[in-house]
Amino acid sequence: MAKKKNRRKVRVSGYDDTGYSSNRRDYDHQSSYSSKKDMVPYYDLKPIRPKNELQQKYINALKEHSIVLSTGVAGTGKTYLAAVTAADMLLDPSNPIEKIILARPNCIEGTATIGLLPGTKDEKMAPWVAPVAEAIKDRIGKGRYEMFLKNETIELLPLEYIKGRTFNNAFVIIDEAEDIEYSVLKTLLLRKGIDSKIVIDGDIRQTSLRFESGLAKLMRIIDAYELPVCHVDFPSWDYCVRSKEVALMGATFEEAEKSLGIRALR
Repeated sequence: MAKKKNRRKVRVSGYDDTGYSSNRRDYDHQSSYSSKKDMVPYYDLKPIRPKNELQQKYINALKEHSIVLSTGVAGTGKTYLAAVTAADMLLDPSNPIEKIILARPNCIEGTATIGLLPGTKDEKMAPWVAPVAEAIKDRIGKGRYEMFLKNETIELLPLEYIKGRTFNNAFVIIDEAEDIEYSVLKTLLLRKGIDSKIVIDGDIRQTSLRFESGLAKLMRIIDAYELPVCHVDFPSWDYCVRSKEVALMGATFEEAEKSLGIRALR
């Protein structure tokens, strides 16, 4: 009898729950690839459609600048747009990006060890990087994401492991940066190597730190000095695209906290 050929399952999606067009194929096979030439052939993804002018500015910044700082209120697409742009660049054979690195604070202080948590490094980091990882899966499929994670094309990076690293040909996403100390953010930026991008996103309104957020300090330095960093800010809840309810509640909470003198517990 002739042997049955292993067939590749392909699934095409339409739109995700954020309203963005994903149009990705989910390759349901597990392999190991050493370079872009060995990967599943690059396919044409529908371009991400910006919801407003600031999202368009942010998308342009991600493509044109090597260091991007994205700040502002929740639900504006800061994490999602960075993640899908990184996925697109990784799959594009003409782009020098060969790796995606995901970093996110794994506790309130932002630098504490994950060593006490059960499981492997990736298993320990998975809950913390879930927002970025889910966006990448939506763009390229769960099977391909897990394959890239297995062969370290996608790396989950604990903040305690950044010293001594150099990021070459990598797209580095630092999510929820409002909960990272200034010294750690500075170290992360000084890791940038050749043909790499670093994207830092966060909202200083949501910091859990008991002291000034490192992101706030970094914003002041960028404003005071001519650093090669493109800063895109989403200043009001008018730019929230998560849902109308979130935009309304966010604006209401912000106004109430100012008028009533309410402060979030730290």
